[in-house]
This record gives sequence, C-alpha cells and structure tokens, in this order.
Amino acid sequence: MNNKTVFGVLATAFVLSYGPSVSAELLASAASKAEEETFEVGASFVNSTVTLKGSDSNIDNTDVDRQMIPVYAAYGLNDMLDAYAGVAMILKSEAEDVNGDGDGLAWGGGIRGNLPFGDEFTLRGYAQFLYISEEYDDVLEGNGWFLDVGALAMYEASDDLNIYGGLELAPTENFELKTSGQYSGGPFDLERDDLLTIRLGAKFNMDTFFLRGEAAFAGEKSFTIGVGMPL
Repeated sequence: MNNKTVFGVLATAFVLSYGPSVSAELLASAASKAEEETFEVGASFVNSTVTLKGSDSNIDNTDVDRQMIPVYAAYGLNDMLDAYAGVAMILKSEAEDVNGDGDGLAWGGGIRGNLPFGDEFTLRGYAQFLYISEEYDDVLEGNGWFLDVGALAMYEASDDLNIYGGLELAPTENFELKTSGQYSGGPFDLERDDLLTIRLGAKFNMDTFFLRGEAAFAGEKSFTIGVGMPL
C-alpha cells in the first residue's frame, strides 16, 4: 500500500468521523437576549447528528453523532441587541462504520436582536461566527470557521413559557482537513451537506434563571437542554 493510498484511507476515515465539528451548533440560546447594560451567562448540553461530505472527493454522505458542552456570556448593548462570546468542549464525536471517536474545542461569538411583533409574539434574528479546532486519533486534524445566521418567531404562551421556531442558514464556511506524521498531507476542504436548519424549542422562565429544550432538523439534527441567567 503506497503513501497515497494510505492517506486516502486516513482522510476518508477522518471525514466520516469529523462531521459533528463541521456543523456549527449555537454557543448561546437564540431564544434569549441580555437586557440593556446587563450580563447573561448560560450553558447547555448538545447531542447532535449531522451529515457532511468532502468537497474535493467522492466520499458518500455520512451521518455523524456528536456531544458537546457550550458555555457563553452575553452583554446587552441596548434594548434591541446584545453580543455574546463562548467556548464549547467537544466531548465526543462518532461516525457510523468508523471505529473510535475524537474530541476538540470550539470558540466564537455572535449577536442577537429582537423586534416586538404584537403583544404575544417576538421576532428575533441572530448571527454567529464559530471557529473549531480538533485532532483525531493523533494523526488527523481539522481547523476552520463557520458563519450562521437565523431568525426565530417566539410566542409568549404564558409569563413562564415561550415557544419558538425558526430557520437558520449557513451562508459561508472555511474548514480544512490535514494529516500529520508519516503520511502527512492536505489540506482538504470539507463542507456541510445541507445549509439550512430548522429550530423548534421552548424556554421556561423561572424566578432567577431560565431552562430551555430545543430540537433542530435538516442541516443539523440535534437535541439541546440548557440553562441561563442574568447577572
């Protein structure tokens, strides 16, 4: 087996197993916003399945599973807009038909803004930049950034409950894969198979904090549970 063949096998295995990290899950809840001149902090647990493909290869679409814990801090710029920054520990990533799993780290930030729409509805837009760096099996590594923009419609079912749904688009990304060691090579580009994600969720407002549960479909298939609170 020559070096090119070995690299092809390694690259294929990485593409199949790296997918969770090339789906740019949100670091902060899009269903919340820090009040003007106040801080908000939060954390969540995300379990996701994504589909990806190699843009420079004939690798078939592959489902990958991922678990991560993002934490964030946000600051209210005014009564309409806030900004946040966060970091996420990628605990585990697994791909079908591939042995082993990887881990990594992601960091980034974004903005969230709302526009009242009647007494019971709120429209909210958001944008997020995310950078990901991950090593796999001490041989393969991937690095890149992703931009996601989205909009939600939120319904105030009661003082303690908000229900929301919306669409998210990934207009641009730049992610590269390369190998190190004896069979070093690359970089090679990866891309998400579906650029559109649908988000549905509920936010439960407690006295001093909030809880949320969220499901995503299409480009990112995930379930998220999270908590946040103003400071």
